[in-house]
Amino acid sequence: MSYLNDKVIVIDPGHGGDATGAIGPTGLMEKDVNLKVAFYLREMLKPTGAKIILTRDADFDIPLGDRVKIAEENNADIFISIHHNANSARDTSINRTEIYCKYEFSSPSFDFAYILMRKFKEKFGLSVVPPLPAMYRVLKNPTPVSVLGEASYIINPEEEARLRTEEYQRLEASIYFEALLEYAERGFPRVEKFDVDKNGNIHAVLKSDFTVDLDTVDLNLDGVSLEFDVSRETNILNAALPENISNGEHRLSLSFRNIKGNISPRAVKTFKIQRPVSSFSITTFPEKTDGLALVTFSFFDALGIPVAEGTRVYIKLKDGRVLHDEKYVDRDGKLRVVVDLKHPEIYIYSDNFEGRGMVILSRKDEIVVTKVVDELSGKPVEGVRAEFKDGKVEYSNFGGFIFLKKERLRKLPCRLSKEGYYDRKILSHKDEVRIKPKFGGVLLDKKIIVDPQYGGFDKGLIKKPYHESLINLKFAYDLKKMLELGGAEVLLTRYDDETTIDEVERVKFIMDEAPDLLISVSHHNPYLVDDGGAFHYYRDAVSKELAEKAVKYLGEVLDLEKVKFADWSSYLMIHPKPPRIYVIPRNMKKFNIDHLTELKKEALAVFLAILDFFGFKKFRIRKGIAEKEGEILTDYPVVSATGIRTFTDQNGSYVIALFEGEKNPLENG
Repeated sequence: MSYLNDKVIVIDPGHGGDATGAIGPTGLMEKDVNLKVAFYLREMLKPTGAKIILTRDADFDIPLGDRVKIAEENNADIFISIHHNANSARDTSINRTEIYCKYEFSSPSFDFAYILMRKFKEKFGLSVVPPLPAMYRVLKNPTPVSVLGEASYIINPEEEARLRTEEYQRLEASIYFEALLEYAERGFPRVEKFDVDKNGNIHAVLKSDFTVDLDTVDLNLDGVSLEFDVSRETNILNAALPENISNGEHRLSLSFRNIKGNISPRAVKTFKIQRPVSSFSITTFPEKTDGLALVTFSFFDALGIPVAEGTRVYIKLKDGRVLHDEKYVDRDGKLRVVVDLKHPEIYIYSDNFEGRGMVILSRKDEIVVTKVVDELSGKPVEGVRAEFKDGKVEYSNFGGFIFLKKERLRKLPCRLSKEGYYDRKILSHKDEVRIKPKFGGVLLDKKIIVDPQYGGFDKGLIKKPYHESLINLKFAYDLKKMLELGGAEVLLTRYDDETTIDEVERVKFIMDEAPDLLISVSHHNPYLVDDGGAFHYYRDAVSKELAEKAVKYLGEVLDLEKVKFADWSSYLMIHPKPPRIYVIPRNMKKFNIDHLTELKKEALAVFLAILDFFGFKKFRIRKGIAEKEGEILTDYPVVSATGIRTFTDQNGSYVIALFEGEKNPLENG
């Protein structure tokens, strides 16, 4: 009896047709080797009773999405994509095995991949990279076991010669075959009938060819373990949701291993708890008001728990007007509304609920408001700092409103400021004030990750008095500061030079944060000998556009004659989702960074590329020599009106960007 009997195995020979894949030094094409290995593997599998499907059985290309569709429509148990590698640098000395799994840890894919890794190491004798989670399109499928194997590097001359032979192709197919047999012999555990009923009771059946290892059962709610009972006779799991579970969306997940060590696919059940509004409370800001106020409602269910985010609530005033409001409660069960009340009563309506609240009005505390809005979009701006001449500070609240006691107007003027906007001075009270966003507002609400490569144990290139890890980090902080001037949220993959973070951890961090943009920076690469460069993943046209702009500004700002522009297929470039580039502003091996100004110039070039990428082009690059009364000014601050700061070098020269008609930056220094 074969443990693979009736299992559906989809074999995907990568590439095909015009998509040749990698090509060896003497012309051997990856697509051809992939197909031959797939044919040999199919023949080996036929006696097992498995149902074997090839995504292609001849020399034609098939879209990646269609390859996934084949696995989905056939309810595949196992999906194997066969490939032979190359790298962007065309380094013919590299030869190793790489195995990629669908992007989920502790999964059947990883169980199989580790068996495959061992088999490759035993039979091919190459170094094998431990299995890596990947976002390749063909791995984005529901098939429990999904791997992509890069058995070796076809661009290596010796490897290409071996791959030409039937013997070697059969050997590779036998590695996949033996790994499949070993994995199958450990069983295919799975979770069935996983559900939660209206009373909060959880039920599931743990199915396995071998005994369930109860110590490995993992039931969790939103990432927190739940207690459960499992019947050893029936393998039926029972549990219950917490009594006071919060309102809103929840994720229940369950997996287990059998005594042979194989893990089940993680079963996931999402559900929503949405108890109706039963009570509410009211707070006002300011606490004492003549009617102008920010009123915050907190809504609770019958258990005293905040109601679910998105609950629709209607507000009606007995007498007055609503200046600004929200329609749905937030994740804390709160809803805010700015009102001008003539009568203290407020009526609240929601599904199956009606209520009335009262606001205490104090006619002796006369309140005025100023609404702060974005000059370009007209949208209200919260969190604007208003500093008065007596040093006291107020902030704009929900709806952009600044609430002031009328007597505070005697303390004018005040200065309005907020990251991402130009400061504005207010000399007299206005009902509405417009503030101008920096850089056309293109960086507002953007999340950008800057990845300074190396760190910790790996210092990169060491060229005294510096090491590359530290240079990359300093660049990242300079770029971070510039981006924050425009209102962007900027995260670094590391914040010090002592922390070691491997590439998988960096990618996981990037995936979890889901930024709008990723900039990875280095100052040396053994495969790249140019003065500098910007690189992108070849399948991503948006990233290519960003890389092109980076090349343009690196050349202009740094006076580089040649800046390399090319695709780069590193793990970190392939798998994150946002537009992303790998930047080497200048090759540290070819020059000395002996002045702080140099790193600020590099950061400025990448910053301008980002602005251009997001659609803001109203700037010009200014270069000059700073001098005063005939004396060259060295280490002299040069600051644009937007806050971009640099320093003159030992020759008094500087490079800065001026935005929308800014004056000579030396006058701001």
